[in-house]
Amino acid sequence: MSTKNISGFQLILEDPRKWVFQVIQDRVWKKIKGWKERLLSRAGREVLLKSVAQAIPMYAMQYFKLPAAIINNITSLCRNFWWGQKGEERRLALIGWEKICKPKKSGGLGMRDFGAFNTALLAKQFWRLATEPNSFAATVLKGKYFPRSDIWEADVPQNASFTWRSILSARGLVKEGSKWVVGNGRTTKFWKDAWVSGLPGGRILSLPPSVEASKTTVREWRNEEGNGWALDELSTILTPNETEAIRAMKLA
Repeated sequence: MSTKNISGFQLILEDPRKWVFQVIQDRVWKKIKGWKERLLSRAGREVLLKSVAQAIPMYAMQYFKLPAAIINNITSLCRNFWWGQKGEERRLALIGWEKICKPKKSGGLGMRDFGAFNTALLAKQFWRLATEPNSFAATVLKGKYFPRSDIWEADVPQNASFTWRSILSARGLVKEGSKWVVGNGRTTKFWKDAWVSGLPGGRILSLPPSVEASKTTVREWRNEEGNGWALDELSTILTPNETEAIRAMKLA
């Protein structure tokens, strides 16, 4: 697999094959297999799982969305080791693994949910590219995948690398948890972006009156004087709650 490391951000030039992820699973298994030969307390197992076994897939998870089968297999290895299962024997799990993965303050043990953690790491990479658009990595990716748009609207072409597909798979999560801070409104999309602080999720849910209107920016909805909002026009296409929420916002 050909790779390049640019400013700490690894660009994968070829899609990883199944065996690449199998290597990660095998590394976890080898660690756990060696530990099973020892008499370890529950606390000892917890420390080993958190500090070693759960750390092994971390690097790959920053750049790849691991297949569900690999995620499930690694989770199964960790779960069986935690409950003290040896070989093919069956052990009764007294507590669901989902609960064990909850934070300690929520009644769990803080074990890692590999699927959620994988998504979180990819979301971090997406956010890094979105907030550092002038970085070398972001510039290279923009030139290759979205030269005429931004990362929030970028498509996934058929020839996209597995890394790019993986990073974009976390875009929805980032959108759910982020909101635009409106300055002059020249780049914030009126209908698509989350920018209205007084609305749930920050988004306008009313439909745009036309295809042309759907492409407008926040700046384009100011009044003729340029010192406020075009409330008369907005009130005819938005709900009263949406109109009032926009009225309460200031446009630089």
